[in-house]
Amino acid sequence: GGGPLGASAANLASLDMDTGEMPQLKLGDASIAAPFTSKLPSVASCVDIVRQGRCTLVSTIQMQQILALNCLIAAYSLSALYLDGVRSGEAQMIASGVLLTVASLAFSYARPVKELSHVRPITSIFHPAIFLSILGQLGIHLSCMVYTINLAKVHSTEEELEEFMNPSFAPPPAPVVEDGSGPLLTPFKPSLLNTVVFLIQTAQQVSVLAVNYKGRPFMVASTENRPMLYSLALCCAATFVAAFEVVPWLNNTLQLVPMPSPEFRTQILSALGISVLGSFVWDKLCVGVFAPRLLWAGYVDAWRAMPSRRENAAGILKAAAVAGVFGAYVYTDNFIVIIMAYYFYKQYKKKLDAANAAAEIRLAGGIPTADGKVLMQPSDTAAASSSGKK
Repeated sequence: GGGPLGASAANLASLDMDTGEMPQLKLGDASIAAPFTSKLPSVASCVDIVRQGRCTLVSTIQMQQILALNCLIAAYSLSALYLDGVRSGEAQMIASGVLLTVASLAFSYARPVKELSHVRPITSIFHPAIFLSILGQLGIHLSCMVYTINLAKVHSTEEELEEFMNPSFAPPPAPVVEDGSGPLLTPFKPSLLNTVVFLIQTAQQVSVLAVNYKGRPFMVASTENRPMLYSLALCCAATFVAAFEVVPWLNNTLQLVPMPSPEFRTQILSALGISVLGSFVWDKLCVGVFAPRLLWAGYVDAWRAMPSRRENAAGILKAAAVAGVFGAYVYTDNFIVIIMAYYFYKQYKKKLDAANAAAEIRLAGGIPTADGKVLMQPSDTAAASSSGKK
């Protein structure tokens, strides 16, 4: 027994016995038989391996959970919705695909935390906390999608429904070229049904990624994973802004049709909120019931790792500045606004770095000069000379 490591040890022992000598340990035998080696003169590497192993395990579980939900939701979208003639436009697929791709890449680069938690992670996707969470989230998402689709059909005209449901109302296909190839689908046409499906699908994709990100106590929290946080926040904000119809330019770019009434918009927004918040509450409820120590340890660790008020204020001001620049660009439709904003940001960053460097020099006991040099204070110089004489 022992696998390949035991086989290698047995081979080394047989070689010694063939020579007729007593088995002796040779240089490197321990490294060959050990599962891993470390050059550090302590056992700190063992803790690092456990931390990274836990992070890898949690990443695998969350990716399996996300893939299961996305595949099940896409199965309904590609089967039942295709029968209704619902398709997404090119601009819609590009906008949501780019932001969700950034978030998916950020998922892959999640870093382990620096401290080893006393709670062990869940090791299987069939654990009740994970399996029941998947079933509950799937039920919430599909219920909201079916509700919004039926609501859109009620507010759609008979001509629009017949155009989607009856193949005889489809426009004639484009002429076939000489090589026999031709378009397989009819051209995309914006409709209320397409608008509702795009909004609910995008909100659900954001919800699946945000809710099933495990975070602490085994990997950095979602607030520390800035690429994922910003991409998901931007995608979610754009979805609700498009639903509120406060930026006509965004709706026209995404080929979304206006809502028929304020009551219809309220119902769609309620479905979006239930799909996002309902799945979050259900996931935390499943973890709290079947793995309460894990849920509590995650909240405590996340609270301890929260940035200070000054850092939070700086992040909020930065986000507000970016939103203001983007709003000015949309309002003026002039790219010079972005160029000027980037120039002022670089100037501010340069002054901020200089101020931080000067503060570090003062803490070290020096005096910064205008040309970037450092002068020692007289008291420090005298103290250094007196200590040298002693």
